[in-house]
Amino acid sequence: MIVSLSSSVLQDLENTFVQGLAVSAGCRWEGVCRQVLTQGPDWELGTYCRNCHPFIPALVAVRHMKCYLDRWGDPVYDLAIDHPWYKLLKDKLPEHISSSEADSFFYTFVPEERLPLDPETLNKMAAFCGEVFENTDYIRESWWVVESGKHPERPNPHIHAVIRFNGKPKNWQRDQVRKKWKSFFPDPAHRLDWMRKVGKKMFKGTDKYTCTTNRITLDKIDYLDNDRKNSMLGGTDHTNFVDLGINGGLNKGVL
Repeated sequence: MIVSLSSSVLQDLENTFVQGLAVSAGCRWEGVCRQVLTQGPDWELGTYCRNCHPFIPALVAVRHMKCYLDRWGDPVYDLAIDHPWYKLLKDKLPEHISSSEADSFFYTFVPEERLPLDPETLNKMAAFCGEVFENTDYIRESWWVVESGKHPERPNPHIHAVIRFNGKPKNWQRDQVRKKWKSFFPDPAHRLDWMRKVGKKMFKGTDKYTCTTNRITLDKIDYLDNDRKNSMLGGTDHTNFVDLGINGGLNKGVL
């Protein structure tokens, strides 16, 4: 079993441990223990008093994980339950334990060639989202947004969606996403089923991320809010140059 920890979850854990340290008092190790608050993630675990401050090894572990996310930009840190850090954190993590089934899926859809940022395009994209992501034959809950992209001099209209399906939909991307998209945007230059490697990085027209816990689903829903993007993925700026205000969903808000 795997525990998936997002940046916001790790920040919540760090705040909890720091607050616990701040209210602790009464041991000869306190001065040394408090240094952990100002040290980086390479602070040695054996330097302080574990009996008086049992949460400090967990704090150091959390900071190691945050450092990894900041460096590599991964949306989550997956921690195996047989890892020593899990044993330090397990009493704080029950809501983050992954199950064998996905809680939801986070999709990104980007046409191969950029679409113009004009009313006609945006109306078509909104209509596509409504038809595909609010189809109760396939979907139980959904949250979606049409975004402008980061750069005003080169707009890049694209779509994000968080989806909870009715069971396991067969051929949903082929029969719903691709066919519906082609009906709105028939030009092959704007297709969604493309892949391109640039250097060591792979770019795709359709990207799917499995959210293995409810907490990750909540993080992805937050990511659809332009005002909250700066707090995601270690503070990397993912904000759009304009909030288009085009969004919707099916039974959204029911978690």
